Amino acid sequence: PVVHHDPTLDRTTDATGPLAMRTLAELRRVDAGAGFTRDGGRTYPFRATGVTIPTLDEVLGAFAVMPLLIELKVAEAAGPVRAVLA
Repeated sequence: PVVHHDPTLDRTTDATGPLAMRTLAELRRVDAGAGFTRDGGRTYPFRATGVTIPTLDEVLGAFAVMPLLIELKVAEAAGPVRAVLA
């Protein structure tokens, strides 16, 4: 499982289409910083800086002592998420 807000890649990345239609290897190549802007689109400070879509395991490792709320966007993710949490 990966951690991403939208069901598609269009709004926040340099890729398009449904997140679920990509392999993890494909998602690793997506620029997840491409769409972030603080100034209405004049600058994109995280574009092409190596920001990627993290796996759930990576997020849990990075924030091991912080309580997290995990919201599943699709029912099919329940089993894989449960496996990571176990």
